[in-house]
Amino acid sequence: MKLAQCVHEEEVARAAQSGDWPAALRAHADECPVCSEVALVSSFLQCEAESARADAVLPDAGRIWRKAQLASKQAAAERALRPIALMERLTLACAVLVFGAAFLWNWPRIIAWLGRATLGPPKMPVGAPLNLPFLVATGLLLLLPLLLFGLYVSWSEE
Repeated sequence: MKLAQCVHEEEVARAAQSGDWPAALRAHADECPVCSEVALVSSFLQCEAESARADAVLPDAGRIWRKAQLASKQAAAERALRPIALMERLTLACAVLVFGAAFLWNWPRIIAWLGRATLGPPKMPVGAPLNLPFLVATGLLLLLPLLLFGLYVSWSEE
């Protein structure tokens, strides 16, 4: 199939793009099938280009700059807080390990105490010394679920 061409095709395309039509060229474009298609397509593309330019509205340069500054400040703050968050998690993990070790170390005493426990106040002889490590381990045992929950919340924030 041979493509049809016209010697006035480029002139018609320029006239359609500029909108400046000489009368003789307009008459030729109305009669020539190749030039009429070129004029139709060129005018359509010109309308689409104008529509695209109208739709492409750029935001204010100051607003873009402020957003970029805010993003860089937030990134810097995140970088600065990373070591603090890491130490916080490490501290929680160490606390859980220490409390777990204290619990295991005092396990025989805890079992013995639970075996002697009654609903009333503990029966201690008058003047008997308090077993401080045992009391601390028991208190820490009560705090262990809270520490585990804090560790979970800290690590789940990521």
